[in-house]
Amino acid sequence: KVHTVQIWEAKWVKSLFNEYALFFISLCVLFWWLGTGSLTWKRISIPLFIGGYYLWKAEVYRFIRRIPLAALLPIAAALYTMFTPGYLFADIRNGYEILSVYLIGIMAILLLQDRYFISMLFLPIALSVTYIGFMVGIFSKPLISCDERLVLFLKHPNILGAVSAIALLFLITYCNKWKGISRYILSGMGCLITLILILSANRAAYLATFVSLSFLIFYLSKKRIVPIVITVSICIVTIFVLPQEQLDRVISSVESPLNDRTFETRKPIWEAAIAGIESAPWFGKSIRAFKAFHHNYIMENAEDLNSRYREVEKTVYHPHNIFIGLLFMYGIVGTTLFIWSVGLALKKALAQKDLFFQVVIIFYSVFGLFEFSLDREDGIVLLFFPMGLVYGREIAASLQRQPPAQHDQPCGAQAE
Repeated sequence: KVHTVQIWEAKWVKSLFNEYALFFISLCVLFWWLGTGSLTWKRISIPLFIGGYYLWKAEVYRFIRRIPLAALLPIAAALYTMFTPGYLFADIRNGYEILSVYLIGIMAILLLQDRYFISMLFLPIALSVTYIGFMVGIFSKPLISCDERLVLFLKHPNILGAVSAIALLFLITYCNKWKGISRYILSGMGCLITLILILSANRAAYLATFVSLSFLIFYLSKKRIVPIVITVSICIVTIFVLPQEQLDRVISSVESPLNDRTFETRKPIWEAAIAGIESAPWFGKSIRAFKAFHHNYIMENAEDLNSRYREVEKTVYHPHNIFIGLLFMYGIVGTTLFIWSVGLALKKALAQKDLFFQVVIIFYSVFGLFEFSLDREDGIVLLFFPMGLVYGREIAASLQRQPPAQHDQPCGAQAE
């Protein structure tokens, strides 16, 4: 039996590092760049072209007619974003990134099959390494922002909070994959990622992570103690490690959420975004146009807004709400296409038992109540790469390369 396992592991390593080694390495680097805040559209193109080369070499194009039509919906949404009917080609870069990341997710399934998750490990690895590097003095860049919130290399604590939260949920969802000593190493990494999430003081990420973990508790009926312990531990650690100023912000948002200062500053932003939606309801205005539209709206209605809100920000880059933001960006037509793509992917994820994509959608739905991240590389990758995995399994099944079901059982789930 030991000999059989050794042979299987040898074949596993050989197929991973020899057959599609370059694509695998480029995917690892992509997630490393994501965790270090250095991902750009040019760097996203690297695994796209490498994976495309492998698929072309395998003559997958000969079977293009067998690709399920549903898998084309996210491509249509990406092309719509690139074209931007409401403001021609304003969001072409965003659309290109959406298309590229989605295709990379599909390629990960077709080329790496169920081993894609190894490359995703480089996201929490990058966060952990950079945090340790800051703590031991390797990096000289300021570790925290002016209001005592952790930033690392991700430019803003809200970005770090979202990225670290998804990294933590990834480690928890795929924890059944970690065997032997790697299980203990990655558990320690999970604790470090949790600390990073806490120190980012991103309250929207806190809430989204709490709801996502609650879903995991419900799902993992036989092993509820694991996510319960994690949730309680996060709450306890938060009280002890978070700076007093940020702890007061968290307590304020819990005790009186409607009177919270940040919530108050969001109201005029949402009002401006809704005005933009009303002025271009069908095709939207593009997310790139929001900064200028918001500024003009604030200036034109300054007296009225200042009389109704205690603070009005003059420079804002996005609507701070994914639902309002999608309507501003896409209009009714594009938002319908986007929701159709995501909704159908979620339906297929349920059938495949892909727990990670379900958790990602829950996280985005809650996090998106206060933030909009689809104008950045991190927000695009963390949504459209998992979506590519879902549709990739459907395509793989149609090509008879693997069954459509997701065989990655979550931590604590029992095989039937």
